[in-house]
Formats: sequence, C-alpha cells, structure tokens
Amino acid sequence: MKMTARQYAILLYELVSDAKKADVPQRVQSFLKYLVRGRRTMLVGNIIAAFETLCDEHDKVWRVDVTSARKITKTIKEELRKVLGAEKIDVRESLDPTLIGGMRLRVGDTIIDGTLKTRLENLHNTFTSSAS
Repeated sequence: MKMTARQYAILLYELVSDAKKADVPQRVQSFLKYLVRGRRTMLVGNIIAAFETLCDEHDKVWRVDVTSARKITKTIKEELRKVLGAEKIDVRESLDPTLIGGMRLRVGDTIIDGTLKTRLENLHNTFTSSAS
C-alpha cells in the first residue's frame, strides 16, 4: 500500500516532535533515506507542505496568503488575525501592481477577493447584464 504525502508528513511529525533538538537532523536524514529506498522522493514537496500544515495545526497558526497592490502594515495583519479569530497568523505576502486597491486572501482552500479590481469588474458585469 502506497502512503500519501500527508501520511508521510504525519510519520515525519511523529519522528521529530518528541525528539531532542540534537536528534532531529539524524531523524530527518533517516526519513529521507526511507523515501529514497521506497522511491517516493517525488513526494517531498507535498510532504513538506503537509508537514507545515500539521505544525500549524498543532501550534494553532493560520497561514494566510495575501495579495495586494502594496505591502500591508502590522496593523492590517493584526486586524486580519482578529477578523479570522486566529490566535496566530503566518502572513505570506505577494504584491500585484495590477490591483487598484484592496486585497485577496487565501486561507486554506478559501479565497476571499476584496480587491477593488474585482469589485469594479462585478459592478461592470451587473450593469452590462441588466442593460441587456
């Protein structure tokens, strides 16, 4: 039976979560050798992503991808944390100069598009469809 990336991530998490800090590199190395022997190295990227998710779940951290026209301030990050009801958030920012204003958020599988560009497009579509 082949394991999924998430199952490998759980295995890795269990290997390192109770280890002394000095033992972690050796355990990770053993895990990687296990993947090589099983010819599962093509899953490493997905395993890392699943492992990060497990760590975030354990630490009660919400990963938030923010796309905006300008760099967001600490105040806005704190407001996002409050609005999301999270204890901690890990904000990954990307700038998109084509946005006029607002921001697009991605939290897990949920996307919240609060960009002015999208709002204007929706308004345009509303007017053009009602004019027909």
